[in-house]
Formats: sequence, C-alpha cells, structure tokens
Amino acid sequence: GNAFDLCLLAALAALEGTSLPSLAEEAAIGKLPMRLVTVPDSDGSVICPARRVSLLSRPLPVTFAQLPGSQWVVDPCAAEEGLGASVSLCLLGGRWLVFHQGGGTDASRFLEELMPVARSSSKALIELLDGEMADAMDMEVTAAS
Repeated sequence: GNAFDLCLLAALAALEGTSLPSLAEEAAIGKLPMRLVTVPDSDGSVICPARRVSLLSRPLPVTFAQLPGSQWVVDPCAAEEGLGASVSLCLLGGRWLVFHQGGGTDASRFLEELMPVARSSSKALIELLDGEMADAMDMEVTAAS
C-alpha cells in the first residue's frame, strides 16, 4: 500500500489514542522552581484533569496511481506509483487537498472518476478509526477497573 497514507493514518490513530495525565503543582525544592507533575485522577491537588487529545480536524488520505492503459488503483505500492501518474487526495476540514505527481491527467478526470472513490474510501477510514478509538476507550475502562 501507499506509504504516505499509512504513515498519516498511523500518526492520526496514535494522536487520537493519546491520553494526557492529570497534573498538579509540586512545590519548589531548593533552587528548583515549582513544576507540574503527574498525579492520579483522585488526587485532591489536581489543577488539570486527565483528558484525551482532541484534534480540530481529521486528515483522511486516499491515494491513486494510474497504471498503463488508463486504469487507476487505490492505495498503490511504490512499484505501481512508478508506472505512471499518482494522485493523493486528502480530506481535511471538509475540503479536499489534491497532490498530483507525474503524467498528464487533467483535473476534471480527478473530479469525475476519482473523487467518488475517495469519498467512499474516506467513509471506510472514518469507520476504521472510530472503531479503533472505541476499542482504545474500552481498554482504558477495563484497565482502570
């Protein structure tokens, strides 16, 4: 599969699965200034409660490569990308960003042929990421019990 898509989705899943710990102030010791330290949620001195990282936008990449004969493949490997043009579409904040590399394919072809596939792929990616988030939250609840 496409390395860019994989890396971006892995980073996105990691960030969405990140929990920030509860913090409390620790008094100054000698010449060391006061600092923030992690504490259990139940500690009475918590000044910042534990919380999950919340992203303002969720980038969803879908990459295509054009093979000989004007065939397009979704999620191409490096060898497939080397055969012709490649197009990476990334849904970010409700807008599609387009990166086109190689070949002479015109933009109208992206919109007519590839955008519907990208839209349906992004729905599957959302379901996959949401499922992973639900699993991560279930594991946190189980660990806390």
